[in-house]
Amino acid sequence: MKHHLRDCPFCGATAAEDGLVLASEEHIDTADGEKLGVGRYSVHCYGCGVTVSDDFLDDCLNLWNGVQTPPDPGII
Repeated sequence: MKHHLRDCPFCGATAAEDGLVLASEEHIDTADGEKLGVGRYSVHCYGCGVTVSDDFLDDCLNLWNGVQTPPDPGII
């Protein structure tokens, strides 16, 4: 999976040049090994070990990239 990722905000490892910052997906499997789907998405920095995870891909990428999600107007 290839996505636009910012450099690590903690150690500065670059996503594009070193390949030290990577996005991944964790699959949920049955006991027989049948894939049921994606369980969680993560972005991990192999430079310093920081990981962020979320149930939704867009939310995980936004969290890593520092994108603020506006609050739901129905909640305010």
